[in-house]
Amino acid sequence: MENFIGSHYQGENSPELNRLMEELLKNGPAPEAEVSNLLDRIADMRGVDRQAFRQDYQTYLNLWENASSKGNIDLSRHGDFLGSTVSLRYGAVIGDVFGVDPVFGALLNPTGGLVGPGDNAYQPGINDAIGYHGVFHDAGGYLLNIQGGIGPGYDYLGRDLLPTTSPVSGQVGGISFWLRILNWMLITCQYHARYSLRASAYRKRHHWKLSGK
Repeated sequence: MENFIGSHYQGENSPELNRLMEELLKNGPAPEAEVSNLLDRIADMRGVDRQAFRQDYQTYLNLWENASSKGNIDLSRHGDFLGSTVSLRYGAVIGDVFGVDPVFGALLNPTGGLVGPGDNAYQPGINDAIGYHGVFHDAGGYLLNIQGGIGPGYDYLGRDLLPTTSPVSGQVGGISFWLRILNWMLITCQYHARYSLRASAYRKRHHWKLSGK
């Protein structure tokens, strides 16, 4: 999971990708022929093969049909979320499980990655420990509860006594995990920065002595 830190996706945060994803969502699980132009435009923005993207769409339709609950999003409150970095990170986790583009992983559960319940949900920062936790927490819960028992559930680290089917489960352990990882990375970066500065200063002094100045 640590390799997920700093992940980015072509087309992310583009107003055009946001608009196209919202349009595809509003069309519902439409037959490919009805949304073919829309699919091609999204594929081009993502920089992926159009035919492969259409195949992913067929998988998406099957997953949507088999889901025990259909995801939705209040676009009046979260109109800039779909296609954002966080949205596509969530989509990538779901997409990796089913072998589809992050766009379709995100559309299966459009609020995936938003932090908090219902109307109080908000979009976290892209380097926020709570944000990284929210992606895996939501993905684990969706896979277990909505897609037929796949995945670990909300307690994706397996550290909580509460049932992993509950969204309350895994919160403390998950956030603590990402805080430790991000803090360790920060300390490591600071150490390497200080070491590089000292090494550079040493090389300059050494060069100064060798030049006889």
